[in-house]
Amino acid sequence: MPGGDRTGPVGFGPRTGRGMGYCSGYPAPGYANAGFGFGRGFGGGRGGRRGWIATYPYGAPAPYVPPVAPSPEEETAYLEEAARNLEEELNSIKARIESLRSQK
Repeated sequence: MPGGDRTGPVGFGPRTGRGMGYCSGYPAPGYANAGFGFGRGFGGGRGGRRGWIATYPYGAPAPYVPPVAPSPEEETAYLEEAARNLEEELNSIKARIESLRSQK
C-alpha cells in the first residue's frame, strides 16, 4: 500500500499485497507495521540488487532510436501502393452497391 492510500501495490486494489495495511485491520499503512517481509537486508531494496539492469522489471529499457524519414522514392512507392489499394477497395464497394441495387 504505497503511501497508505488504500490502492494496494501497483494500484491493484486492497488486499493484493502482503496484507499489512489498513484493509487487514492494522492501524497504520503497510510500511509502518512490522511484518514478515525480508526488508532491505536480503536484496529487497535497490541497494541489494546486482547492477542497474536489475532495477527494471523487464530488463534494461530499449535505447531511443530516432525515426528515419523515408527517401522520396520510398515515399512515392508507398503512396502509389496505398492509392492502388484504395482504388481496389472503392471498386469493390461500388460493385457491391450495384449488386444490391440490381436485386430490387
